[in-house]
Parts: sequence; structure tokens; C-alpha cells
Amino acid sequence: MKALGAYVSADGVVLGAASAGLLSFALYVSTMARGITWRNLGADGGDLLTAAFTWGIPHPSGYPTYLLGLRGFSGLIPFGDEALIGNLFSVTLGGLSVAFIFLATHRLIGLVGSMRYLSAHAKWLSAFVAALAVGASRELWSQSTITEVYALNGLFVSVLLYGLITMYRDHEMGRDRPLLRISLALLLGLGLGNHLTLAMLAFPLVVWSYTWENDRDSRMRLLRDWRVPAALVVGLSVYLYAPLASSQSPLLNWGHPENADGFWWMLSGSIYQSYQFGIEGSQIPVRLSEIAEIALAQYAFVGIVLAIVGATFVYELGRGFLIASAASGMLVISYAVGYDTVDSFLYLIPIFMLLGVFAGVGMAGLLSAVQRTATARGLIEWPRWRDGLIAVAILAAVPGFSVFANYSELDLSDDREAQQYAVDSFMTAGRGSVILATEAGPIFSLWYQTYVAAPEADVLVISVPHLQYDWYWDDIRAQAPDRVPEERPEKFFDRNRAIIDYNLGTRAVWVAGKTDLYEGNYHLEERGPIRRVLP
Repeated sequence: MKALGAYVSADGVVLGAASAGLLSFALYVSTMARGITWRNLGADGGDLLTAAFTWGIPHPSGYPTYLLGLRGFSGLIPFGDEALIGNLFSVTLGGLSVAFIFLATHRLIGLVGSMRYLSAHAKWLSAFVAALAVGASRELWSQSTITEVYALNGLFVSVLLYGLITMYRDHEMGRDRPLLRISLALLLGLGLGNHLTLAMLAFPLVVWSYTWENDRDSRMRLLRDWRVPAALVVGLSVYLYAPLASSQSPLLNWGHPENADGFWWMLSGSIYQSYQFGIEGSQIPVRLSEIAEIALAQYAFVGIVLAIVGATFVYELGRGFLIASAASGMLVISYAVGYDTVDSFLYLIPIFMLLGVFAGVGMAGLLSAVQRTATARGLIEWPRWRDGLIAVAILAAVPGFSVFANYSELDLSDDREAQQYAVDSFMTAGRGSVILATEAGPIFSLWYQTYVAAPEADVLVISVPHLQYDWYWDDIRAQAPDRVPEERPEKFFDRNRAIIDYNLGTRAVWVAGKTDLYEGNYHLEERGPIRRVLP
């Protein structure tokens, strides 16, 4: 344990963050998908990849920060196809998130008054265990191995937490750091350009940050600092990507946000608003019970107990941070409970990360209590190796247990289902054909195949749900005027029939996914992964 003492200096803190991040990175690399995937609720990956690599617009709310980040990251990777690069992007973001969780936890422990005399290596160990617990938590892990926006959201959460805790430390030391507040506002704006639910986590914490000053004049000075909201607006300006990209008529252009109506349609997610608070009242207790089970699955019983203990120590900083954290949790949980989709629990990942930080504080409190007890009983010096034993035990009980329990389920390294589905569908359909896809998984996988992976195959993939939108009809008409009639019927079903009838007898028409939309009007003959439409 003597070597550990050399690592708890400023350089040692950086080394601890890097070590936790790299260990998580290694876990994610070993279990990441090698191509597009439907597992871990990853069907949206095909849509995001297609938008990113065609400079297009994906499903609402557009995710411009993610798209630009992925394109920038792709320029750094000299190998692999676009799907592999998208997965590596999430792996990298997940590892960085864990590194900043280490830094945030370590700094927060240092602010707790009763831990002022806790040994440096005990603080280091506590932050390290907390970071690995977050890294191995099931939901963050599941989203750090696929092409999705949640790993980037996790990075924004961890960086903002670290920055906020640092800002509080500097305030307590009498340092004025307006540049840090401005930088965090900019990061928050960019984070909202990735996922709007970040606002629910951030709002109570931002409000708390404006309550630190005791006198009215100081508070008014903070509120009048125009640079902070200006920085937030600059970050939010990433959404200008949407109208700029849309004006170039990309292949994938959800909602056509180059005009005001289209932009609001994209930003507000009006297509999904029926899901918001769509849960019946009788289902709320069930959903809350499910969320409790999911939380327990992240850190096991030991981790949850440590988080609760950590909350009592965080209270020493003043009620503000604890109340703000609880308010953030309530907002996010309320939204996740009421959102009627199978993946709404993924919105809770930031709350699970915050719980991990609290668990690290709880472990530091445990080590502090043990050291004080030993000192009270006459031990002049508490041996460092005993802290190490406690850390090893908690590592085994929390991140170790999670890896043991979830590795086989979250290991996507051999998953080829979605990729093979797209390849086989194109081989079956043949050049010049039309595929009507009815479900998100097939739609997005086939979009990736036709727009990114194999555009030379000349297969027109039509999203059946999108046929309700006039702008979508116009888009596919512009892309394939030989396969989409010029006249656009008014009714949804008539649009389906018009496309089928326009092509039957001249080229192959296929259906991908489950549907009874065409039953009674056409015969569907199953051929491999798709079905051919026959008169």
C-alpha cells in the first residue's frame, strides 16, 4: 500500500480517474457490438448513424451535439465501418464519464467536514470504488456498447457534476470563478443539444448554485451576469445544425426543420407526445416498483446502503445540495415513470450516476468511522492495508457483482442479428426493388444499409409509419421518382396502396416487419427475412 500513497497527490488523482476510465473502457470494448444492433434497446442506432454520416436529421429531438460529435470522432478512427465507429464512440464516452465520476466523487469527499482528516489514500480508494461501480452499473454499461445518445449524456452529467462541485469548493474558499460558471453554462447548452432530459437534472442544481451567496447584492450580481445565459444560448445554438442541414435536402430529413413548423416538430418531439405521462394512474405503483428494482440492479444492496449513508454526509455541506439532488431525482423519475415506452428507464442513468457519487461518499464515511473507532481504542495508526481490504470487499460486492451478474447478458461481441438481417434482406430483395418496412428495428437497420453501408444496392427502403407525413412522400419521390408516384394520395392506407400498385409487375415489392395492413388486398409470400408482395 505504500505505492498507493504516491498516487493520491494531484497527479495521483488524475491517475485514479484515468485508471477507472480505462478499466471501464476495457469492459465496454470487450462487450460492445461490432455492428448495428437491436439489443440493449439499440434499434435507434441505424437512424443515428444514417443521419450522422449523410449530414441528415434523425428522429426528434434531432440530437445535433451527438451527430457532430460522432462525425468528429469518426475522423480520428482510421479503421472499421460506420457502425463500429459509432459503437466505439459510445465506448469512449462511457469511459470518460467514469473518469469524471472519480474526479467528482473525490472532490465531494474532500468538502465534507467530518472527513477532513480522512487519509488521502482512503479518499482515493472511495472515489475509485465509486467510479468503478458507476462504470459497471447495468444501464450505463448497456448504453456504452451501442450507438446511442445516452453515453454522451452521461459524460455531460459527470462533467457538470465535477464542475459544479469544484465551483462550490472555490466559493467556500472565497474564490470568485465566473469563468467556470460561464463554461458550465456553455456545456449545459451543448448537453441539451444531445438530450433535453438533462434539463430536469440540471435545473435544481443550477438554482442551488445561485443560493450560495448570503447577501442580496451578491446574489443580484450573479443574476445580472449576462455572460452566463449568453453562454447557455451559445451552447444551444448547436441546434442550428438542423435547419442548415435540412436546407441541403439530405437523404434522411425528419420533419424538415429548415422552417419554423418543422423545427418545432423536431424539437418538441410532437410525434412522441402521446407517450408523455401516458401511464394510467393504476400503473404508477407498478412502474415505481420496477424503477426500485432497476436501481437495486445497478449497485446491489450494498451500493444502495452506501448511497444512503453518503447522503447523510452530504447533508453536512448544507441542505442545499442534498435537496437539489433529491429534486433532480424526483423530476427525472416522474418523467420516466409517466413516459409510456419500454426504454424510459434509460432516462434514469444520470440519477444512477449521482447515486454512485453518493455511494463513494458513503464508503469514505465508512472508512472514516472505522479509523476514528480504531483510534479511540488505542490504535495509534490505522494500517492502510485494512482500508484496502474494505475497498476490495466493496469492489467485489458492487461492481464485481454487477460484472458477474450481467456480463453474459450485456456481451454483444457476437451479436450479428440486426446486421445480418439487413444484409440478407437486401440479397433477397435484389437491385431496384422496394422494401416497405413497418417497425423501428427493421426500418433503421435497412436505412443504414441503403444510405450508408450499401447505397450501390439500389434498394428503396420506405418507412411505412412515415407515409402519413407529406414531407416524407416528397423526399422518397425525389430519391426514387421511378418507384414513387408523383400524385400523393390524401389517406395513409391509400399511400401504401399507391406505392405497391405503382411497382407491382415492374419491380419486386417487399414487406419487412410485422403488419396486417395489407391483408385482404395482397398476398404476402415469406422469403427469408422479408415477404414479397404479390397480387
